[in-house]
Formats: sequence, C-alpha cells, structure tokens
Amino acid sequence: MKSVFFQTTGYDAQGKAIKEPVFLKHTNNRSIFKNGLRENGVDLRLNAAGDTAESATGYQIVTDTLTYIKKQISEQKFYEVPIADFIPTAVGDGAFAANLLTNRTYQVADDFETGNIRTGASNSRLAQVDVAIDSKTLKVVNWAKAIDYTIFDIEQALVANNWDPIEQKHRARKRNWDLGLQKSLS
Repeated sequence: MKSVFFQTTGYDAQGKAIKEPVFLKHTNNRSIFKNGLRENGVDLRLNAAGDTAESATGYQIVTDTLTYIKKQISEQKFYEVPIADFIPTAVGDGAFAANLLTNRTYQVADDFETGNIRTGASNSRLAQVDVAIDSKTLKVVNWAKAIDYTIFDIEQALVANNWDPIEQKHRARKRNWDLGLQKSLS
C-alpha cells in the first residue's frame, strides 16, 4: 500500500485550501532522497514502508488511511525524589537575597544510658543535657529558564488536537529544575 500526502495546490473562491492526494513512492529498504528531502514539494523523511523516521519531530506526520491517531501521548519518565521531604524548604523566605544565614542548634549530651538512676548509689548526681548554637551562611544561586512559543505553534497543535505545547513546555522547565536540583544535592 502506498502512503498518501494531501498537498495544498491552491484555494477556491471561498478561500478554502484545495488539496490533492500525492502518492509517495518508496523503494526496497532505503529512504528516498530526491532533491534533498523533498519530491514535488512533499517532505520525504520516510523509510521504505512509507513511515516517518523515528527521529522526526514536529506536527507534520505522514499517515495512511489505516492509521489511527490516539489522543493519548507518551511522556518521558524520570526518577524524581521530592526534595522538600528531606530538606526543609521555605518558598520565598529570603527571596532575592545574596546570602542566607541560618542558625543551627545541636544537643550536647552523653548517650541515653547516662540518664539511668541507680537507687542507693552514693553519687546521685543527674547527667545533664545542654545545647550549642552556631550559624551557617549559604550563597544564593539564581536560576531561570525561559520558554517561548508562537501563534503558529498553538494553531498547529490545535490541528493535531491531542496535546498542549504551552503546558508541556512549562512542565519541561519544572522537570528540568527538579532534576537539576536533585542532581546538585546528590
């Protein structure tokens, strides 16, 4: 079965695109390259069966009449550790400062067993517990990354109708932060 691509060849009186089928040619077990990657204005990054290359990214995907497009998308998975479960985190506390000074306290005491009281012992002095304090200064490292998109990205994603590029870009930035923070603390 040959793969087909509907190519815009013009516009009718109402301004709607006129599309004509273009059957894609292929040869045995070789990708087709004629005049670079295009033949008759059609992108030919295809394998011998007419499938798109696995490395191709973007909105334009070659399909045939027996292709079912699932609404579900696959996402990358990463091992993530919730940092706030292990390190005290106060969002916005000291924001935009150059350094953060934190006071630390330590218990100064012997082990638990020194608290055992012996009845009838001549030296009935109780063991003591005390605390000490010091401070730790940490330098603040500023981090920021931007995302961008165009109206064309949004409109083409609407045609694909199964994912939101803006949401995915924000999620990618957040995941980049989480994984980077996780790596720097390990």
